[in-house]
Amino acid sequence: MTSFLLWAALLAIGGALALGLPLLRRAGEARRAWITGGLAVLLLVGGGAVLYPRLSNYSWQHAEAQAKAEAAEGIPALLADTTAHPESYAAWNKLGAAYTHLRQWGPATRAFGKANTLAQGGSVDALVGLGQALLQTGDDQKVDQAVKLFEQALKLDPHSEVALFYTAIYYTQSGQPQLARDRFATMLAMKPPESVQAALEKQIDALDQQIAEARAAAAAQVQVEVTLAPQIAAQVPAGATLFVFVPSPGGGPPLAVKRVAGPLPQQVSLSGADAMIAGHGIKAGDTVKVVARLSKGGAPIATPGDPFGEAQARVGAGGTTKIVINQITPAK
Repeated sequence: MTSFLLWAALLAIGGALALGLPLLRRAGEARRAWITGGLAVLLLVGGGAVLYPRLSNYSWQHAEAQAKAEAAEGIPALLADTTAHPESYAAWNKLGAAYTHLRQWGPATRAFGKANTLAQGGSVDALVGLGQALLQTGDDQKVDQAVKLFEQALKLDPHSEVALFYTAIYYTQSGQPQLARDRFATMLAMKPPESVQAALEKQIDALDQQIAEARAAAAAQVQVEVTLAPQIAAQVPAGATLFVFVPSPGGGPPLAVKRVAGPLPQQVSLSGADAMIAGHGIKAGDTVKVVARLSKGGAPIATPGDPFGEAQARVGAGGTTKIVINQITPAK
């Protein structure tokens, strides 16, 4: 049943991520994105539970109620077993599974934690159970710990469905598309139902596009060396901030910009990833003007008296473009 719900969730996860990721990425809140994604996963899993009765003659509601009832009835005996055999990994693992059926995440965390300790990190069930329970507590400080547990589980069993699923979602939403793609590809190779295969393929295609865009942005680079002319040095106030940018020929936000701290000379690399607006950056083969400006007040907008220099560069041509700061921004 767990496998069915997992695959059912995947039927819709691609679409949900495609819609939600751009907004989450703009917000730049990876942890909140993961928690939000986790809630989406829970909703999708719930959707699978709703879908199941329509596709099967099996009584899902009866089975779920029966499983919870059996888990609740079994708790006293399982607690007694852990009291009688406190060093028994199996006893603690069964207790964690029972609490999981009841959605009692605090006790499940403690039980699986004990099982994991006794197994010395060598049990996939304990690692995955503890990871899920930690995520379900709603404490975003536990996210990194849960992901490490899933990764450890995958070292023991590279085909752990739950560990693959959660890490794939995490890496998708934390801006690591190659890792996410690897996990989704592994799931696809496990030959899930055809409808799930289609959802996985769609998600992999989306990640391939992200990876290709990232590679293209990395290839569209300009290497710059910024130095200061001796005759200007006396006019540079202490603590001035260096901005290196490519102005947009049509006006508006720069095509690429970096704010740099520290004394000159400086080596600076600009790429498509440094665009202020996605899709509005430098591209390989373009010839652009690169400006280096020292801001007295630390503001990105030029003010009279700011020292600056500029040079022409060809994006992606290799080599280093040298810019000498040898001019002063005039008063308007």
